[in-house]
Amino acid sequence: AFDFEGSTETVNNLGGIAGGSGLICSQTPGVGGPSTACGEGCGCTNPEVVAPPGTPQELRFSNVGQVFNGTSEAFSAFDFVIKNTSAYTPWESDKNGRFGSSGVFAGVSVAADTDTSFSITFTEPGSDIPFAVTEDFVLCFYDMDAGVNNGVVNTLTETLTVCNFQNYIHQGRTSIPGDPNPPAATQQLLNSMCDNIDVTPYLGITEFTSNGQNCLDAVGLVSGKGSDNPDRLESPVFTNTADCGLYDICPADGVSGGDRGNIGVDEIICSAGSTVPASGEYPLTAVEVGLRGNPYRWTMPKFICLQYPAGSTGIDFQYKVSPSNDGRYGRNFLIGGTSAGQCITTPNPPPPQPPPSPPPSPPPSPPP
Repeated sequence: AFDFEGSTETVNNLGGIAGGSGLICSQTPGVGGPSTACGEGCGCTNPEVVAPPGTPQELRFSNVGQVFNGTSEAFSAFDFVIKNTSAYTPWESDKNGRFGSSGVFAGVSVAADTDTSFSITFTEPGSDIPFAVTEDFVLCFYDMDAGVNNGVVNTLTETLTVCNFQNYIHQGRTSIPGDPNPPAATQQLLNSMCDNIDVTPYLGITEFTSNGQNCLDAVGLVSGKGSDNPDRLESPVFTNTADCGLYDICPADGVSGGDRGNIGVDEIICSAGSTVPASGEYPLTAVEVGLRGNPYRWTMPKFICLQYPAGSTGIDFQYKVSPSNDGRYGRNFLIGGTSAGQCITTPNPPPPQPPPSPPPSPPPSPPP
């Protein structure tokens, strides 16, 4: 399983740029300024304190991965290391690292008008020795957004490109075509998806082949902002799929969504309690306070999960953010495991041993 919440962020120096909450930013949050230290959105004043000279150029989470063999033996822990393999420019690197109130995601800031290749490597704790995961596993990318349409294209659009995966999962995809028996980790996630959630207006997915590998592009299609980011693994899914219908139930006031400020109006007017596609809202009692009263459609259709085979020591991917209207700003992408438990069953016990053979009969007594 991947557990960022229980991990330790041991190195935050992606691309040789100090990152994380320990930075002191000198520029206006969300607006930026002239300094490019730690990205225009930050302008940090203490990078050498956070990442002294000689710090590895990586973002490392220790003990994020745990592999159990289904016996009483202790688990095998491994590190999760993100590196850029092409030029990397953040918008505000103080957002790099554990993301969310409980740190359940790994977050990386990427500046507008950049196209960056990254690698994720699993390693033995505190080293660069690759660690091969012994079971199929799933990694998810959350909060795929676009920006405001400037009349020609959507600005600040996020595009994820990945290859060499086995399957992919998102809301609305409750089975894998041609694979009736996917691995347990994938099946558990499929069981959490809602077949009534249509992601096509929110997430553009294009499959293709490159160098003999299966690949895909996942493109954010709808504007988003920080207030609709998930803060918990459970936020983009219903805890119980019996609740999937809530995604389409008009709220009590008959208004779903509304004016989103600089990204425009996204509003559905409907009859309270009626069934209207994508009109449902997070309840005012939702665990994640920031999503209370938000339409589910602002969060739930905007993630994609990828299944990789046992024996993998990591993955490669590419993340692109299109230009903004003024050449500034950026996006954060979020990586996490899943809200579905990924368990390895207890091995079958060895077959019982046959009962011991009876002792040989004593030889007959000699004749008198």
